[in-house]
Amino acid sequence: MTIPKILFPNENKEFIEDPYPYLKEIREQSPVVLDESSGLQLVTRFSGVKDIQTSKNFSSSPPPDYEGESGGVINPQDYDYFWKTEEFSLLNLEGELHGDLRNLVAKAFSNRQVQELRPFMETKSTELLEKLKGEEFDLLKDYAQPYSIAVIGRLLGVSEDMYDKFLDWSNSIVKMYDLKVSKESAPFHCSLMKSAADKMKEKISNIVFEKPSIEIISNVTAQPEYDPLKIKDLLIQQIFSSVRWRESIKNMSETGVHNYIEIGPG
Repeated sequence: MTIPKILFPNENKEFIEDPYPYLKEIREQSPVVLDESSGLQLVTRFSGVKDIQTSKNFSSSPPPDYEGESGGVINPQDYDYFWKTEEFSLLNLEGELHGDLRNLVAKAFSNRQVQELRPFMETKSTELLEKLKGEEFDLLKDYAQPYSIAVIGRLLGVSEDMYDKFLDWSNSIVKMYDLKVSKESAPFHCSLMKSAADKMKEKISNIVFEKPSIEIISNVTAQPEYDPLKIKDLLIQQIFSSVRWRESIKNMSETGVHNYIEIGPG
């Protein structure tokens, strides 16, 4: 079989916005294609992926007695710390250790445990939807995200007052999978920006803040703040804290604010 060669358009703007037509095209072209830009053979069809995942001829880990060289697109030595954090990831393990860890995880996510959560899940879903009734809302941000965090938090024993931090931790973990991430490229409002917050603290430490003449709504607390010292502290915190945008708008709306003007980028 001759494997067709392609140049996978992973940086093409049109592909990123809508990848499905191209994926359909290569799926119909061949069950396997060779991406010349990465040197990877891409399995295009569900049946092929399933065969590989269920076959004992393939493994994500080299056998213990393997003495050859292992190649790949990414050199693990270039990302030593990242691979140390991934050492015990279920996705990268095979054999006995994979089975042991999977058994531990399975105990927390058993069918019985999930069924016991059902009343909580139904109550939380109703609670979130009741708050949004009659309003225009973002399905993912205003419902799916807080619902998922609440259910996972309940399952893992995370208290409700820690949900904002729990989301921040999750975002930071996901960001870790970008192998090019650095303190310079880290997004605002996440824990990776704490070093930037320290610099901000130094810069404004000698600046005297006056009591504001108008209400200042902090995106950290979603409440109006009047104390100059607290406003200064919140200005530092907002660099690495989750933005409570919806709560801020909702609280302003409830106090009679209905007209909003956006000024500046962001």
